[in-house]
Amino acid sequence: MLICGCSTRKNNKYTRWYHGFTTRYNGYYHAEKKYNEQIAAINDRIAIPRGKDFAEFYVLLAPGNLLVEQTDADVFLDVAKRCENLIAKHSVAKPPRRDRRKQNDIDYQRYLRRKEFNPMMHRVWLLKQKALLLGGSTNEAIKTGRTIEQHFAHDTATLIQSRIVSAVAYSLKGWIYAANNLLAPLQYRPDVAYISDMLHHNEAHYLQAQERVAVTISPQSISPSKQNNTVADHTHLEKLNPERVLPESQPYIRLILYPKPTVAENESLLYQINKVAMTFERKHELSVTTETNNHKQTIVISSFETQAEAEKFRSFLDKELKETAVADSIGYEHRNSLFITNR
Repeated sequence: MLICGCSTRKNNKYTRWYHGFTTRYNGYYHAEKKYNEQIAAINDRIAIPRGKDFAEFYVLLAPGNLLVEQTDADVFLDVAKRCENLIAKHSVAKPPRRDRRKQNDIDYQRYLRRKEFNPMMHRVWLLKQKALLLGGSTNEAIKTGRTIEQHFAHDTATLIQSRIVSAVAYSLKGWIYAANNLLAPLQYRPDVAYISDMLHHNEAHYLQAQERVAVTISPQSISPSKQNNTVADHTHLEKLNPERVLPESQPYIRLILYPKPTVAENESLLYQINKVAMTFERKHELSVTTETNNHKQTIVISSFETQAEAEKFRSFLDKELKETAVADSIGYEHRNSLFITNR
């Protein structure tokens, strides 16, 4: 059994068992463990508050992989290399000998048309795709996703996970339309409920190319119980060029609100922002830029003198929003961004 099991040119129940067993315990186990440990290390470093079910999702979703440092990328690329070695050594592509007794069995005929017969190989390919993405090899991750589509068309669960990773890769390259085409059919599946968050995230980044409006808020206190014209007294609206919305020369905080807040909710949020700003005893105005459409609002807070001040402000604002129930849930894109669901 061991002699015949060493060859990938044979395909019977013994060779499939041998290569599946060897793949699982002689390579995949260690590669997956290394991948998960690195994901956990990143989560500990950035303190993602979503819990384990969402941790990997938010690491993958970081714009431009800002959460992944070079040392992290090297680890992920090593994981991808291990997966490539497993594929080269243990992939069983040759179909098994036909059983004439099943020649009229439709399921059996579909089984024979598969391009991979190692029962563990779908996990290896999927791990490789995710590792390539987090390692910075976006194009290779997309190519791997296409290979998964061809080799595992029969495995719906694997295809769904691969399409999610491919959609993230498309998003990182700025191909939002292509990403949403992959995600849209999945958004109503209960087993991948976070797809809606990914669609909202992509929409928010797409809106950065749309028209912007800047709002400069004075450091005076604004009570959320006052009428709408009270807020207008403290705001000044002006058109902005896209380059000014996310200032590169100074630290900033970005809030992405979904769905678009009501007038009362927006007034309450502005009040909370000003309340936090007052704790810093700022001598200059807090600069806030907003962009909005029918479904979402994005707020960028700038005019911070240092990165440390921006991070401190984000931490204070996070705590304030949670204590006052302005937001139902708060997630992080990276250390300077909050993704807020307000109802």
